[in-house]
Amino acid sequence: LVNFFEEPPHDKDDFIVKNKNRIKLHSPSEKSEVYLLTPSHVDKNIEMHMISIEPGGRSDELYVNETEEVGYILEGKLTLFLGDETYQVEAGDSVYFPGSVPHGWLNETDSTTITIWASSPPIINSDTFKK
Repeated sequence: LVNFFEEPPHDKDDFIVKNKNRIKLHSPSEKSEVYLLTPSHVDKNIEMHMISIEPGGRSDELYVNETEEVGYILEGKLTLFLGDETYQVEAGDSVYFPGSVPHGWLNETDSTTITIWASSPPIINSDTFKK
């Protein structure tokens, strides 16, 4: 009966995503690359990803989803669109919003912006990612 309640053994790949094994989605229309920072093969309640946004890059649309999202600007500056509001954020700033608020972004600078995001539940379908 004790074995019935024990967790199955975990592989190290269930916990660590090495840089060289990171899954990437390239979005030419948005001038961005999305890197999945959490293991793609593990069932989880939260997901993290990093987005690298080239100068002039912008989200294809204002997205709406059923998540909570938290973002951190690691490098550069970004214009965020949240509902009817526009915000200027830069390295060191963070943001939180429910995914039900229409949201998007624009890099109006001459340098690449790098952001880190966590969303719960996960929003990115890892099957669409390619190494």
